[in-house]
Amino acid sequence: MTLIALTCLFISAKYLEKTYPGINQLLNYIGIPYCYEEFVAQEKDMLETLGWEIQFISIYNVLSHFLCQGIIFTSDQIATGGKPNLYTTQVLQHNCEIFTSLCLKKSEFLKYNQLVISCAIIMASRKVC
Repeated sequence: MTLIALTCLFISAKYLEKTYPGINQLLNYIGIPYCYEEFVAQEKDMLETLGWEIQFISIYNVLSHFLCQGIIFTSDQIATGGKPNLYTTQVLQHNCEIFTSLCLKKSEFLKYNQLVISCAIIMASRKVC
C-alpha cells in the first residue's frame, strides 16, 4: 500500500507541479525499501489501469474559467432594479462558490458533465441576483 500511495503522489506531482523529485530521490527521502524498477513498474501498472487518462477537469476549473470571462453583463437587470455593479459581481461569485461547494459534497453530481453542472451553477447564481 505504501508503494501504491507513493506512486499516486508521484503521478499527481508530475501532472500538477512544475518541479518534483526524481524517483531515486523520492525513495531515499521516504526511506522505503523499494527499488527504482519496482516503482516504475507500479507507475506503469497504475497508468495502464487508468488508460493513461489522468487529466480531470473539475467543476471548479470550468467555473473559474467562466468567472474570468465574465458572467454578468451591463445589460443585465438585478433584482433591486438597478444595473450590475461591483457588489453584484461579488454576490454572484459568492453564490457560485456556494453552489460549487454543495456539488462537490454530493457524489451524485459526479455522473453529470462538469460543463453542464458549471452552466447550471452560473444560471442559478444569476437567478439569485
